[in-house]
Amino acid sequence: FFMRSPAPPDISRLFSAATSLSYQGTLHSNLSFSGPAQSSTGHLRITLDSKGSTKIEKGGFTDGSHTVSFDGDYQMDQTVWAAALGGELRIIGNTLYFHATQAPENKNIDPSVLNDNWINIDLDEIAKELALSGGGVAGNTYGGFLGAGDGHSFLSTFLANDPLVSGGRASSATLADGSSVWKYSFALDPEKTTAFVEALTKLYTGKTLIVPEGGDVRLHDAWAKAQAFIYVGKGDGKPERIELSLPLDDELFGVRTKGTFSFDLSILGMDAPVAVSVPPAALTMDQVKYEMEQYQAKQATAALDEERVRTMDSVQASLAKYFADKKRYPTQLSEITGDPVYAPENASSTILKEFIYYGYAAVGKYDKAHRCTFKATTCPEYHLGIDLSDKENPALDIDRDIQGEIKGADTAGCAGEAGYVCLDRTTSLPALPEGAATSSQALPAQSATSSSAP
Repeated sequence: FFMRSPAPPDISRLFSAATSLSYQGTLHSNLSFSGPAQSSTGHLRITLDSKGSTKIEKGGFTDGSHTVSFDGDYQMDQTVWAAALGGELRIIGNTLYFHATQAPENKNIDPSVLNDNWINIDLDEIAKELALSGGGVAGNTYGGFLGAGDGHSFLSTFLANDPLVSGGRASSATLADGSSVWKYSFALDPEKTTAFVEALTKLYTGKTLIVPEGGDVRLHDAWAKAQAFIYVGKGDGKPERIELSLPLDDELFGVRTKGTFSFDLSILGMDAPVAVSVPPAALTMDQVKYEMEQYQAKQATAALDEERVRTMDSVQASLAKYFADKKRYPTQLSEITGDPVYAPENASSTILKEFIYYGYAAVGKYDKAHRCTFKATTCPEYHLGIDLSDKENPALDIDRDIQGEIKGADTAGCAGEAGYVCLDRTTSLPALPEGAATSSQALPAQSATSSSAP
């Protein structure tokens, strides 16, 4: 009447005999760090959720399709980062295709490039780059999920080092979905777990893990706290769930590490066919690099235009101050830019040299015949212009667009140059269009004094 619980399963046979795996899992880490005598402190918080299916070939996970969601932050002394990232992964051979559904803000790339496109990543090329930089192994096979087979994979490395130690016969359990399973408990063999971590370090970085003197003992003490459970179906003997938890309060590599690390994996199916299709269109890394360069150039151009608009405001404020004192506008712009009393605030000399300025002896007369002279007692009008690169800059909505010596129409630069538009302003302002913003970019600071011009 009583079912005798089975002996612990052969871990290597649970996965190596399978042809595919469908899964859903979560990795979670919440760790704090402190150096000797609290000289440095920090933390690492990570949550990684993933769901997908992958083929199993030659002892490794290979072609597959996965959805991932990552949320984490890290701080150690002055080093700080935080990121939230989500997306779809497709792995075919040594090519990884990635499509971001959530990406952190990045000033170096247009978000639409990641959101609207798949990215084609050649993992062999990544391996070569890592090898050249000393951060990887040349010739190592990085294809597949955590590496391909033939001894070059996470799975084959795990099986070769066999770090799990059985806790004895199983107990009966029921999973959340109602399935009846055998629950096996395992611990980590401290020495084999350290060897497994060393092997992974060598596999993926080409470097030897350096454990400080006496550190192996502390590592072993930490591994000994781990607890793992493997749930196996009573009917078919296939794994259905894996759980691992590791509480830490140990000195690891000279740093006091305290907190929890956990991992759980639900196995949704095994040996079912896995079909992974190549996305219809995907950008190569060279194309992504090109898009980044174009976006950065566009951002730099926009920033320079904004500086030109701000400098225009500052120049007009200085012109207003000059008029209040002198009762006329300067004949040349150098009369304010070269005078510390009237020099525009926070204006770079490079930007100031880009301006075109004329003072006029009659209001509304913007031709050479009506230019002010140094001897003139009155100079009631000016026309000021500077080229912008962006034809959509909102400051252009309320400039003067006067076609005089300065070509103010927004069809070319102030001297008629192709590829630019002219932001031009005068003593008096045009009426604001309906709904136009009254920002500091739009309203020259001297406009309140313009009515005092003769």
